[in-house]
Amino acid sequence: MKTYIAQSLPRRFFTLLSIFQLKYDFCVNVAAFSSAAFQPCPLQSFCNQRRSLDNFLNIHNRGLSTLHSELHKKNIFEKYPATRLSTKILSKLKSSSDDDANENRKKTLLETIVTRNLSENWREELQEDELGPLLPLANFIDEVTGGWALTYADLSPETETTPAGISFLATNIGYGVAGVFLSMRGEFLLGYFTDIAGVISFGYHYSQLKFGPNRKEVRLALLFDYITAGSAIIIALFYIIQVGTFTTLPINLLCVIALSLGSLLMSWVYEFGYPYLFWHSLWHIFSAGVAFFVGEYHFNALS
Repeated sequence: MKTYIAQSLPRRFFTLLSIFQLKYDFCVNVAAFSSAAFQPCPLQSFCNQRRSLDNFLNIHNRGLSTLHSELHKKNIFEKYPATRLSTKILSKLKSSSDDDANENRKKTLLETIVTRNLSENWREELQEDELGPLLPLANFIDEVTGGWALTYADLSPETETTPAGISFLATNIGYGVAGVFLSMRGEFLLGYFTDIAGVISFGYHYSQLKFGPNRKEVRLALLFDYITAGSAIIIALFYIIQVGTFTTLPINLLCVIALSLGSLLMSWVYEFGYPYLFWHSLWHIFSAGVAFFVGEYHFNALS
């Protein structure tokens, strides 16, 4: 009897140890997955975690089946009745894991359907949250231009802290200088809107350099840039019409207008990297000159 116990104890110990080790590994992996699932992560990362859990459960079930088969092949449970409790535990654990895997597959299918619908709704809600009351105007601009107007150039690798980026941002100073001189001459309306256009232009290009392509912050700043620059252009046209016609404009003003429009057109043609930085910098300089000369023309005609 003592010999039988001495021979059976190591086997029983090994069997129980194997089962508990398997259960321990299962608990540790599930705990690790649960901990990672509650961390903030993008939608794609969540889907990857779900797939990881599926793979883990499949491997776990195969491990349980293999252990169960090996124990039966060696007649462990028939030779040692005391371990029959272990086979019940093992069977329940395997059955529970199968149920978890089936439930997990159902949840994955449901989440796939919900996620697909959520993605479409999320895109619309993000656009509404991004543009707010300006959304109708943004939609109108997109429809008129075929989605082109609210796209912008990718200026990488330049940023707001590189020499080229800083030089590009510095060209917006021309609007401030022109606005100050116009205000000193009494042209407060055009001077004010020229200053505002310069501030918004600086903010837009700063965010463009800082955040890079396809960012909602930049698109919103670009829309404000359109509004303020358009307002300044409308006021300049009103000034011109108020005192004459385009045929009576001085030659220096016509030249600056041509240079500014040419620079703007070239920055649209070469809407990337250094060519854009060069041509759009010229647009800032020449368009500020247009505002100054229009104000001078308006002041001289009315004085």
